[in-house]
Amino acid sequence: MSDGYKDVKAAAKDARRNIWKGWLFAGMVAVAVAWFTDDDSVVGTIADFVAKWGWIPSSIVALVLTGRVSSREDEARKRALQ
Repeated sequence: MSDGYKDVKAAAKDARRNIWKGWLFAGMVAVAVAWFTDDDSVVGTIADFVAKWGWIPSSIVALVLTGRVSSREDEARKRALQ
């Protein structure tokens, strides 16, 4: 394997880690905002909804991005093997 592929592999690992760290941070912020807002306000209602159901679309986005990173890594591996 070439050094270029090793660089891409390391970058892909970092990208995956950053994607899931961002997912976790966004979830923690959503829960914190929902916890500290008034439930009777519009912001509180939106925050409660996001805290309860926002994990579904954010998980789908994180999984799609992780899949894209993996496919780019596979492409780099194939180029390195040629």
